[in-house]
Amino acid sequence: MSQMVTLVNRTSKMLHGTWDGRHWDIAPGKHSFTEIQAMKFRDQNPILGTRNPYTMINECLIGIEEHGDDCSPIEQSAAPELINRKQLPPDQQKVDVVHSTGMFSRQTDASSALPQENGFSKP
Repeated sequence: MSQMVTLVNRTSKMLHGTWDGRHWDIAPGKHSFTEIQAMKFRDQNPILGTRNPYTMINECLIGIEEHGDDCSPIEQSAAPELINRKQLPPDQQKVDVVHSTGMFSRQTDASSALPQENGFSKP
């Protein structure tokens, strides 16, 4: 039998987790889950921009009281990715964000990306 622990949703928003194929909605505040479920839900809700690129440890939106996790209130950051690039060498700190909704970005379209001969694609 698994030990029950206190999971804390540190945000003011609903968080989500998946365990054993079932989706869970985790409302703000304290909840009771088995230890393994709580650990997985915590890992599934990282704070963007907090992962150390060398140790791969990051902060989470969920804390577990019995593990001594930080359970103070916090919200999701506006970082574009999980890794904290400030800890990388200067030449690797820049991140390019491409805003596109599919295979082709705004600068290209399908007709210019495919090789064509007389209006038909080459086989």
